[in-house]
Amino acid sequence: MMEGQTRDWDLYVPTAQLAINAKPSKLTESAPFALMFARKLNDFANYKNVETAPINKAGPHMMEQRIRDMQDIVLPAIVQRTKKVREASQKKFDATHKIIDFPVGTLVGLLKPMRTDSMEAKYNGPFTVVKRNKGGAYTLQQRNGELLPKAYPPSALKPLSDEVIKEKEDRWEVQAIVSHRGTPGKYEYKVRWKGFTPDDDTWEPAEMFDDVDTIKTYWSKRRLDPDYTQATKKRRIRK
Repeated sequence: MMEGQTRDWDLYVPTAQLAINAKPSKLTESAPFALMFARKLNDFANYKNVETAPINKAGPHMMEQRIRDMQDIVLPAIVQRTKKVREASQKKFDATHKIIDFPVGTLVGLLKPMRTDSMEAKYNGPFTVVKRNKGGAYTLQQRNGELLPKAYPPSALKPLSDEVIKEKEDRWEVQAIVSHRGTPGKYEYKVRWKGFTPDDDTWEPAEMFDDVDTIKTYWSKRRLDPDYTQATKKRRIRK
């Protein structure tokens, strides 16, 4: 329509708005214009030579009756249809999406919008669920007791523990695992803590991690390292 001249967009707003108002909505099966003015939008035509209909004395009474019909019949029917369509849509969505419920007190991770380091975990946290609003989004609490400024949908959260936190514990966020030691099943991991220097790195057993994905990410990156050699059992050599 604009033929590449985007600077003239404002000249087309009235036309676009009229087209939207004249198109029947899937939700209501009615055009917004018709619901607003209780009549059909006039077709695009030249009305110059059309004779004006004589004024009917019953005109005002007809308009009043039309308004009453809109209030008593049309609008209630639209509300009922809208409710049914939304319920059907919600039912279809629920059938194809797994809705996870996080009880208050659950320890969760929050999906990071972007990562600056490939060794960095996919989720921030841990955070504690403190509230669920009517829309299904969750309010999260940081370790220092402060609440995050907005609520997050279940799709952005991941349970880090099946147990609900009942006692206040000191927790720190892992930036990355930088090394490991020990034997299979008894590994300890050298942790780089977010906001701390390498001098503050500590060795931690696997059970100290709230999110096992941090360990999985470490081993995934290690396997891509050409200098990585996996521990193997010693073979008995015949003499």
